[in-house]
Amino acid sequence: MIDVLYDVVLIKTSKVNFPREFKSSGISPKEYICAKHDVDSLIIEENINYYSYEPEKIKKIYEKVKDTLKNKAKLLDKIVTRREKIAEREQEIKDSIANAELDGTRNKSLKDSITNLKTEKLNSKKLEDSAINTNIKETTAKDSLK
Repeated sequence: MIDVLYDVVLIKTSKVNFPREFKSSGISPKEYICAKHDVDSLIIEENINYYSYEPEKIKKIYEKVKDTLKNKAKLLDKIVTRREKIAEREQEIKDSIANAELDGTRNKSLKDSITNLKTEKLNSKKLEDSAINTNIKETTAKDSLK
């Protein structure tokens, strides 16, 4: 139920924040959630009805959904911050190249900066890939438990 509610929150947020894009996507929220979680809409309705009489249980579920959202937001913030830093560093290097002197010391320094930037970009890509793979593994693991 946590995964279903997590997806419901994401879909509702998408509909509110990106209404035009959401509408043009043609995604049916109910169909998407049912297909993703391999459940019938009736089962979801029955769960909602059940939990409406179990406020403490649903409160715990929503707390877990909230925690998941916070963790994903932190991860996205890390990725965005890292991308911004890399973009700033790229601009610094471009500016340095534009103003570079032709002596060997200056060129070596620029080459080192470019190498370091490539390493930073690679590490950032690995972080993003790790986040995506973790999300896929979590989804796969949860799907295999059904």
